[in-house]
Amino acid sequence: MLIARLFQKENNARDARDARDARKQDFFYSVFSAFSVFSVFFYLSESETFIVYLCQSFCKIHYIPF
Repeated sequence: MLIARLFQKENNARDARDARDARKQDFFYSVFSAFSVFSVFFYLSESETFIVYLCQSFCKIHYIPF
């Protein structure tokens, strides 16, 4: 009985560690993804025409007069 409780505590601690590690990985993945998207957008937005095209496309999709 005591050994079973000890193993259960160990399993619970391992599960908590795994969940915490998974949350850290998800956070870093989302930050990396956002940085990648921002970098690509910044690279493409060097030309002003791309920004205008992007705004016009967004307005056409959402039916906003531009």
